[in-house]
Amino acid sequence: ASDAMLCGELEEKVAEALAALPENQRTALLLWQRDELAYDDIAEVLGCSLSAVKSLIHRARETLKARLKPYLRTGEWKDE
Repeated sequence: ASDAMLCGELEEKVAEALAALPENQRTALLLWQRDELAYDDIAEVLGCSLSAVKSLIHRARETLKARLKPYLRTGEWKDE
């Protein structure tokens, strides 16, 4: 299989894993990763506490890591 095919397949699996997350976890994770909002700002957007935001993002990352582990060679989460 070509790298492009593998990359496309991984993107599809990431999208599926994201879609399967509870909405509040998915929203918090996307605001943090894609929109690069600070935890304080995410708490304001979601109307919850800072500790709740940290918990949501942590749980979302753990769930994604578990779901995507078979597709990632090392099984380690890549922080960018």
